[in-house]
Amino acid sequence: MLTQRIAMILVLLTSWSPGMLRAQRQPLSVEPLRSIQHEATKTRLRIDPVRRTYTEYAVDGRIEFQPESGNFVLSWQGYDGTRQRLTWEPPSKLSAIVEATVSFDEVSGLYTYSYSVQNLATSVQRLKGIYVEAAGIERASAPPGGEWYSTEMTPLVVSQLGIPGWAWIQFGGTRGILPGQRARGFQIVSRRPPAVVKVFVEGRRPTLRTSEDLPEELHAAIDAAYFRLPAGTTIGPAVHELRDDIESDMRELLAMFDDSRRVGWFGSHTSADPLRGLVMDVGAAIADGDTGRAERQVSNALRLLDTMDYNFVLSEAKALLHHRLRLIRDKLR
Repeated sequence: MLTQRIAMILVLLTSWSPGMLRAQRQPLSVEPLRSIQHEATKTRLRIDPVRRTYTEYAVDGRIEFQPESGNFVLSWQGYDGTRQRLTWEPPSKLSAIVEATVSFDEVSGLYTYSYSVQNLATSVQRLKGIYVEAAGIERASAPPGGEWYSTEMTPLVVSQLGIPGWAWIQFGGTRGILPGQRARGFQIVSRRPPAVVKVFVEGRRPTLRTSEDLPEELHAAIDAAYFRLPAGTTIGPAVHELRDDIESDMRELLAMFDDSRRVGWFGSHTSADPLRGLVMDVGAAIADGDTGRAERQVSNALRLLDTMDYNFVLSEAKALLHHRLRLIRDKLR
């Protein structure tokens, strides 16, 4: 039976009106890219048409931003003496939302993380790549049909994005999630419980085509700028192993709670604060050595969480808190 406090919280939550803030996922953020720095281009050799000998010349490589398109013009002096130009489009012209859910199999002890990715109508590019921070991956899968390549991140991608994890990529010049469309069926299976993790998406852009080698200094510069991709937060298998002490679990849970509220997975403070108060009570009871009270408050928090609909808490926060509270309850028992 619900305690009087829980009953009062439920009355408060069920009095929700359209004027209150709803929980909502935010599009991944895009870091403005308005300049790309590069090292000075070295000289090259070309054949002097009169003397028929090699002569040294200045390449004078440049990368210039085009504000109207958001692209960059790469230019340099070519072997034939004319100015070579080509346009580089960054793969970040996207506005995308990533939705995540988690299920747990008590028999196998495995968590299944399922992702849905929406490329919003305001995007300029097709969405061709998804990168999720994750660890302890048992297996992963892509949507059926064979269009998506599912793979562990390569060392290059890990070094560029700064995270380990899994990637789904679409190869081929015309593939990708169109603006205004959604794709489902991206899954990761792991023994690791959910944690707040990073997620990136990549847009499809035209392939660079040039009649002569791009100066290596310009090539290195756009390579370094390539992975400044739309980035955000989702849930995935925890990168770090769980600690043995329950006090660390509680500190981590509270940090995740605050992260969930910060990124919009809860609605107003009216919906988040009562639940956070119960989680705080769990921590206080553990600190007092009262495992019975701590376990009761975990049960109360889980019960309250289960009654909250999507207006108050999204699937990411619900899964994160549910599975972490369940682990704490198991340790208390």
